[in-house]
Amino acid sequence: MIKKTYPRLRPALRPTLKKVAPVFILLFVLAQAVISFAGLSDSHWTPLDRAQVADEIKTVSCAKYPNADLVNVAQRRWVKYEKNGTYVQWDEYYTKILTQKGKRNLETVSSYFTIPYNKTRFTLCEVIKKDGATIPVDVDKNSRVMIESSQMESNIYNPDSKILQVGIPELDLGDTVHCIIYDDFVKVRMPDTWSDYVGFEGVNPIKRFEYIVVAPEEKPLESIALKSEIAGTVTHSRYHDKGLIVYKWTARDVPRMFFEPQMPALHAYIQRLLVSTIKDWKEVSRWYWFLSNRTSKRLLQR
Repeated sequence: MIKKTYPRLRPALRPTLKKVAPVFILLFVLAQAVISFAGLSDSHWTPLDRAQVADEIKTVSCAKYPNADLVNVAQRRWVKYEKNGTYVQWDEYYTKILTQKGKRNLETVSSYFTIPYNKTRFTLCEVIKKDGATIPVDVDKNSRVMIESSQMESNIYNPDSKILQVGIPELDLGDTVHCIIYDDFVKVRMPDTWSDYVGFEGVNPIKRFEYIVVAPEEKPLESIALKSEIAGTVTHSRYHDKGLIVYKWTARDVPRMFFEPQMPALHAYIQRLLVSTIKDWKEVSRWYWFLSNRTSKRLLQR
């Protein structure tokens, strides 16, 4: 039998290993923490990385987008809903101006809300100049609340349907408008349900658009549909994190659409994502039947 022998460490090396070992352990723990944080950061709202967006802004030009007035360089919409259907939403976007028409379209930015269902506010509004300098916009000084006028086209007048508008001064060609909007939806129309519609296509090219939904594990999304899909432009991921489900869609390099005569409403045919905790239309019809029946009985009792 051949006896295996192994080299023994010299005594002089043993103290060095004792000193180095804790360092390796610490580095390992930190590495795991960074990996964990990076993988689960979408379960909490975080703004877009400014340095990354700055690099993306530099790639946007009239030569690359000859038919665009504006380009949606980067956008992130983050939503977290509760089991009762109430939710909060953060919406951040960087939009670059390429033409005079685009400049006029960005002189006012808007956010819609309806009392008593939700409240909205701009938490940040600024202009990033061509040279990288940033000019903050005084939201309180340049904002106003109005009744939403487009509802008149449908022969509807609801004074509680409102629009918050913020004026953006001192715009030039090549500037980028950066805004962050916060919405708090404190009341739902259909109790204990949540639904959303997101357009991944529009009149402006989309360079990057991230849409994140954070849901309780007890109430996951039951219906998910990406309609009028433009092949290869939208990716999707999903993971669990401490009682939550995080859904994420990312649209990249989506070309702009063009209006045509007598075309249907924009929202009905663009690339769009529909998500809901409602399983099917039967669930909606049952809720509406009970709602209508209860209202009818009240009217008959008068």
